Amino acid sequence: MAQSNVSLTQLDFANCVRRERTLKQLQQKFYALKDAVVKDATPSLRSFVMQTPRSSYVPRIREQQGGDLRDVMWMGFGHKMFVDSEGRQNPRVGVQLQFGISRQSVVFNGIWIDGIGYAQEARRNAQKRFFDNLEEFRRLLGTFPSEFYMGLYDRSRYRDSSRYTIFEEYLSEVVNNEEKLAEFLAKMPKRAVHVEIAAYLSKKDAISKRHRLPRYIASNFAKLLPLYSLAIGKTITTKTGKQKPEVRDVTTLFARKSKHPPTSKRSTPRIMQPPPFEIDMESARRAEITVLNYEKARLRAAGQTLLARRVKDVSQRRGYGFDIESWLEGGQRKMVEVKSTKATRMAGFYLTASEWDAALNGKKSYCVCIVTHSDSNNPKIGEISNFVLDVGRRKYRLTPYVYYVTHA
Repeated sequence: MAQSNVSLTQLDFANCVRRERTLKQLQQKFYALKDAVVKDATPSLRSFVMQTPRSSYVPRIREQQGGDLRDVMWMGFGHKMFVDSEGRQNPRVGVQLQFGISRQSVVFNGIWIDGIGYAQEARRNAQKRFFDNLEEFRRLLGTFPSEFYMGLYDRSRYRDSSRYTIFEEYLSEVVNNEEKLAEFLAKMPKRAVHVEIAAYLSKKDAISKRHRLPRYIASNFAKLLPLYSLAIGKTITTKTGKQKPEVRDVTTLFARKSKHPPTSKRSTPRIMQPPPFEIDMESARRAEITVLNYEKARLRAAGQTLLARRVKDVSQRRGYGFDIESWLEGGQRKMVEVKSTKATRMAGFYLTASEWDAALNGKKSYCVCIVTHSDSNNPKIGEISNFVLDVGRRKYRLTPYVYYVTHA
């Protein structure tokens, strides 16, 4: 897929001021960004955002017709079920997927329910569905990476930053805390309360993503679709339906060795040259989430619900040497390192010093999950259960390729 050429710059953030000319420029940028997000969307997200021409929007530069100029700009997507008092489809009266900026920061980056009066019914309905499906709500919250948070904000105190925030916590702090989860749900339907479940993204990071930003937003929205579906009480899938990752014998996921002997008569073996050390962070992140969800599903299928809740994403934490902390059915710890490729097979993978140290320390507890077709709707997962033992048996070969040299 060709990469979009739409990005946000320092000037775009600076244009979030109450000046008509600069806001019109920013509005045009967001129309282009919205189109680029749709282009980069997964099939399920694309079928959602392209339901009708009114399923997505970029706001006018004034808060109302003839009213004050805005100091923020965003794009929003909503299900076609949401209609206003005049019978027109209007995402703003319902649950939205939003991305937007102010002069200082990224202000919207996920699920958003407005605090205005005509969205109150959507907030109440979403709260009821979360209450009625509390275990599923908690399960979905537990699938998100560490940068996701949930917040409630008082619209009537927008200009008073000290009183604007009613509730704001990272999902990891809420998912197993009954008191905080109850507080969030109890305050959701209150008058003039904005509701947000989103990923934190700094202004600096948004700019640094450059032309990768539309794909990042599309990927982020795709992660939120199951939670969005729960909030509106409708299933959102493609015509073929959602496919689960296929679990396969790990040997089938490695590229096959050539059956033909080398033509060279050299007696000294040639040193293998691995491919350049380049990581597609977004693709790797998708693979980690795929394995995280797979591990939780595996334990729930075995009747180990409590262990499933304890499965954690530790990929963003230093010093662990693996990506997912999971458990075996008997309660033993399982350390999962995730390696992925967009291709159908993997020729090999890189292993850092900290990952190899963790493997040696963990021994039988350490495994490597290989994810192929990582960018598709049908990723394939294979597992090397006894990685250290298999290396010792020479089933897999470690090739020293890069050394870090210091003065003796």
